[in-house]
Amino acid sequence: MTSGLITHLLQSYGYYAVFALIALESMGLPLPGESALIAAALYAGTTHHLSIAVLAAVAAAAAIAGDNAGYWIGRTGGLRLAERYGHYVR
Repeated sequence: MTSGLITHLLQSYGYYAVFALIALESMGLPLPGESALIAAALYAGTTHHLSIAVLAAVAAAAAIAGDNAGYWIGRTGGLRLAERYGHYVR
């Protein structure tokens, strides 16, 4: 993901984009969650379209939700996934 795409997502979707990127990264997908959070903080500070306090709460909630979702996926289907696709990643 480029910084231009992250900026476009922030301008178009705001808090929803930050939540999605951080939650998916916390689940284990290789996405730029921290970069999106830094970009959102800079965007909030310069344009005042986003609130820093709400942004911090959204980031914390997304990290917790993503971590719990990743744990649940691993707990319920992790063994089956490891048996089926484990030889691809060793």
